[in-house]
Amino acid sequence: MTTASPQCPNACPNCGHRLAAWDKFCAQCGQAAHLHQPSFWEFVHEFINHYVALEGKLWHSLRLLLLRPGQLTLDYLQGRRARHVMPLHLLLSFGLLCLVSIKLRPASPHVEPGSGWANLGILPYAVVLALPVLAGVMQRLYSRRSCRYGEHMVFVVHQQALVYLLVTLGIWIERAGLEWLEPVPLLMIALAPLLALQRVYGGRWWATLLRFLIYQASYLLIGFCFVLMPLAFLPR
Repeated sequence: MTTASPQCPNACPNCGHRLAAWDKFCAQCGQAAHLHQPSFWEFVHEFINHYVALEGKLWHSLRLLLLRPGQLTLDYLQGRRARHVMPLHLLLSFGLLCLVSIKLRPASPHVEPGSGWANLGILPYAVVLALPVLAGVMQRLYSRRSCRYGEHMVFVVHQQALVYLLVTLGIWIERAGLEWLEPVPLLMIALAPLLALQRVYGGRWWATLLRFLIYQASYLLIGFCFVLMPLAFLPR
């Protein structure tokens, strides 16, 4: 396999901007001036650095997502974004992690191959389709607030990213045989939206509790429509 050569010996391979011999980066596009074909381990290091380290962004986002529900959404809406992983990146990353964990989870001997329950790997895909509808429910719940639809979408995306993360943790806790820890992810999935609603939207606790109950009921109903009903049409 051959690689394309630069336009001239002293040109940036990316944009063609002329480079001086001492330049480390292209002044036009910012790409490194001296490149070489990466080894496998350099590729792995770059992947880990970008998706795991992220200069501390991922760990900071995880800490807020798990320990301070709603704070990640509040930071995003108030403009504090550079320190965190973007909402869709979190959703897609944790959704992929959840999907892989579901695929690796040993199949129950009571579930026949090809049955509806055996196809639960479609859950992460189906739930993503339901999020815009759930954001619409949020807009109705807070119709008296001057909140745009996109702001509610950020909230539900962060909440679903947390659900993916907690489901993944629950799967691996189960595989590790730590039965005493299994209720923890379930409790967090149930209660985190309540704390997140209060932190992001504020208001009186009784009103937040009422909206929380409607939110959870809507989540289950929408989940039924987008997830369980399609399973009925899968081959059995």
